[in-house]
Amino acid sequence: MTSLKHLKKDRLSITSKILKKDKDFSPISPELIKDLRDRTLYASPSMRLSFAQYDTMCKDEKVLDMMAITLNKPKAKLKKFCKYLSVFKKEIHLSPKSIAYKMNGPICNLPQNIRSTILDKFEEILPSKYVLLDGIDKKKLNWSYLSQNPSAIDLLKENTHKIDWSLLSGNPNPDSIKLLEERIKYQNNLDDYRYRKLVISGNIINCYLLSQNPNAIRLLKKYYNCIVWYKLAQNSNPNVIKLLQKQIKVGFTDNDSEESVWFSLSQNPNTMEILKDNPDKIIWCELSKNSNPDAIELLKNRITYESNLSREEYYDLEGRNRINWKGLSANPNAIDLLKENPEQINFNYLSANPKAIDLLKEQIKYENTLDVKEYKALENKINWEGLSANPNAIDLLKERIEYEKYNHSSDSRDSSDSAKHNYINRINWKELSGNPNAINLIKERIKYENNLSREEYYDLKIRNKINWRQLSSNPSIFTPLY
Repeated sequence: MTSLKHLKKDRLSITSKILKKDKDFSPISPELIKDLRDRTLYASPSMRLSFAQYDTMCKDEKVLDMMAITLNKPKAKLKKFCKYLSVFKKEIHLSPKSIAYKMNGPICNLPQNIRSTILDKFEEILPSKYVLLDGIDKKKLNWSYLSQNPSAIDLLKENTHKIDWSLLSGNPNPDSIKLLEERIKYQNNLDDYRYRKLVISGNIINCYLLSQNPNAIRLLKKYYNCIVWYKLAQNSNPNVIKLLQKQIKVGFTDNDSEESVWFSLSQNPNTMEILKDNPDKIIWCELSKNSNPDAIELLKNRITYESNLSREEYYDLEGRNRINWKGLSANPNAIDLLKENPEQINFNYLSANPKAIDLLKEQIKYENTLDVKEYKALENKINWEGLSANPNAIDLLKERIEYEKYNHSSDSRDSSDSAKHNYINRINWKELSGNPNAINLIKERIKYENNLSREEYYDLKIRNKINWRQLSSNPSIFTPLY
């Protein structure tokens, strides 16, 4: 049984990681859900928040809402912490100028007594343990998908025999890294026969996923032969830059070709330093997915360049050297570029873009004016699978769920009023099951499905019922204990 003293030590350890220095950190990532999770509760030593970033969270109600969901914390507790920071900020003017100046940088720059006070206050809101929400049937969960869920670590530690070590390799929770290190040691001590048997079972460390894991950099440095370079080039940890720069000089193997590495580097927001040093290596179709502000500026200039080419010149460009409007439509930081070039928007890819809600609202409004024939003929339209997975589309999804609930049967493909295409079900519950912001909708759907007869449940189409695999990877199915 874990002691309270040990739990407190773990909580302080995580908090310390949150508050330390990271010169490469940029405020509020476009991929808000993933970024906030990676940079806070599951932060690695290279990813730290500054006072200014906490201040941003406290000033913006939407960011505060998102943070509460992402960290699985009551919003009231975050507000309490924000109130403390607000008072602290006012009082800082009574301090020496050197201290007030340092408030603009990482919290670790502050004097130890001030830093410790802030640390203690934030420590109060950290959970000691994560448990399953009421209404989530543990028996229905999939342990392989649970193994990649950062919030499932306490459950996994209690059931290590059920861990899928391949999928745990991509789990960014710091405690997962500890488990993975022990597993690597275990694998390395096996004789050839037992190791081959383990390989056949598939339940071994997955070097592809480990190379992408933002918190596994220390582990990868220690077990260098596990690095898959084109996967490491996709890693969101800024500390991969030095490793990659060193390897670029050495070169890559046939199995990990230089071209595949540059494809990955071009889409990684944290590798702009390498791309700027090697502009001739940029893969433009992949850079279109890159959300770094510097990449957006390059893309803006590239759009101007391509628009000035003749038709023949444009088609003479290789596909890799053209703007990829599908990738750009999915890029959270490219919204302004898309608004400037509306004819190029690909709504299939835009549907999952967390920053594109206003554009998506307008498109849904337009599509609802079409009749069945017009809607079916429309090639560029909302992808409801992508929208169902979009963490910022909850209001749109709620609206659609209510519409479907009151306007036609829960699982009919067409309504008796066949003149209107919008009577067709659009919500995709399979994709919605993995949406971290949709937990309340998911809980309601579970209740609904539990009240169906066996025949009614099996009559539901796959996309119209909770997918327990997807749900198992959803961090919001766990709630913190304090």
